[in-house]
Amino acid sequence: MSSGNAPHVLIGFDGSEAAGHAIAAAARLLPGARATLAVVRESWLPLDSASAARIALPDSVIGPATMALDEELEHAAAELLERGRALAAGAGLDAEAVVEISRTPWRGLVAAAERLGAAAIVCGASGRGGLPRAVLGTTTSALLHHAPVPVLVVPGGEADDGPLVIGYDRSDAAREAIEDAAVLFPGRAALVVHAWSSPVRRSVAGAWLLTTPVDEVQQLASSLDEMYAGDAEELAEEGAALARAAGLDAEPLPLESDRGVWRTIAALADERGAAAIAVGSRGRGSITAAVLGSVSSGLVRDARRPVLVTRRATASP
Repeated sequence: MSSGNAPHVLIGFDGSEAAGHAIAAAARLLPGARATLAVVRESWLPLDSASAARIALPDSVIGPATMALDEELEHAAAELLERGRALAAGAGLDAEAVVEISRTPWRGLVAAAERLGAAAIVCGASGRGGLPRAVLGTTTSALLHHAPVPVLVVPGGEADDGPLVIGYDRSDAAREAIEDAAVLFPGRAALVVHAWSSPVRRSVAGAWLLTTPVDEVQQLASSLDEMYAGDAEELAEEGAALARAAGLDAEPLPLESDRGVWRTIAALADERGAAAIAVGSRGRGSITAAVLGSVSSGLVRDARRPVLVTRRATASP
């Protein structure tokens, strides 16, 4: 891939083990991408707090104290940046580095991604302090809900280098997930999965129809089941065709399961040693920023490999 059309990814780094995993994953999965490490440095006092302090303290006291604290924060950010650079170099990733000043880390990362025109944000599965996967770190969670570009969430653990696994259900979000996966992982082998559940065999009424002694009823139930299976095959092939058109070496895979879409996708990814999973998130309307789709949410929380989540939204850093 030439540098002219290489995607630009932003990697959030806060010194945590999870952030280190994010750097290693970016080096492994995105060898042709341009990368920028971003350390977010908190601003010292919000304006209203500083104004309140001025009521009690003169400028001659506040000024030097503010400058000293600001220098301390700047020094800490510079140290983090050097640690991040060293980790990136050790992983074989030639990354630029920036310090972003913001009230909160996620807003800083979104602002940096927008300013640099990043195609995606890469982050660890938990924030500073090693929060368990069941409760994502606040920065990761906020990025998933607010970032206007895809977010690649990286868990710890062993890395695999199998195909991409892409969830497809004909939604706009699924189509965008395919497009984003093709931009970030050009030419990679992919399995485009449509996970489905038979309303005939997976319901009490349907099961009864299949076991009824009336031949005509059984034949009708079987025909319906075959129709649903055929639709699933068509959907998987449709998604694979979109992926191939976008530049991925894609194969369709319809999967019938009774354990839910995200569990089916996660199990397949584990079985095939997938390098990453890509899905769209279909938050809608005014609740988009508050609710992540159930499939993307389940995968990010519990999958044992990187998950690329595409969710178009207007961020408000």
